[in-house]
Amino acid sequence: MQWFHRTVELLRQHFDKIRLRRPLPKNEIAALQLKYGAAADALSYFYSQTNGLYIGIRDYDLGRIFSFEESQKLASLFSHMDSGFYMFPVRGDGCGDYDCLVVGGTVAEGSVVFVDHEVAQGPAYLLAGSFASYFQIWADYLTTKYHANGDIDQRYVSSKLDAWPWLEKPQRQHPWPFDEEWLKVNDEKAAQLLDDPSIRAWLIRQNDLP
Repeated sequence: MQWFHRTVELLRQHFDKIRLRRPLPKNEIAALQLKYGAAADALSYFYSQTNGLYIGIRDYDLGRIFSFEESQKLASLFSHMDSGFYMFPVRGDGCGDYDCLVVGGTVAEGSVVFVDHEVAQGPAYLLAGSFASYFQIWADYLTTKYHANGDIDQRYVSSKLDAWPWLEKPQRQHPWPFDEEWLKVNDEKAAQLLDDPSIRAWLIRQNDLP
């Protein structure tokens, strides 16, 4: 599972503060795999190395992967959704939105999607084809936008305007998660999913991305 160790090393080399936690006990990892099968393989490996992860950036929520216990508690938020799939939240944005691993037999099982609190019918758009891909892309996003001390690079900050659209486009933008073509190039599984019309129909706002 080089994807995990390579990504953690990248984060350690870039940031002044990164905190890993004691791994999840083996019996709980086994139960997770038994419940969700292959869809949770990468996430199970993550928990076998660290039960959650924290990066010291100013935007606290964006720099944190949930512990297993946190994810379990938050999962009840998505119980109202279609019973054909199950959402396992792995990260939040502090505004009621979550990045979730899809498990439970749906066609996009094993992928990571963005669940918007304003979209009740289902996931809004695709973030990655797997948790392993998600973890690596998330790390690239953080190391691109934030300095070692956790401050955001001001070139990625939008200036306020006095009229609509109220925010000026920043000098620089990371392509994830809104640049679909970039995601396809950097995540083969995501490309396969996004080329499937039934998946695009299931992702409520995929076709509306800027």
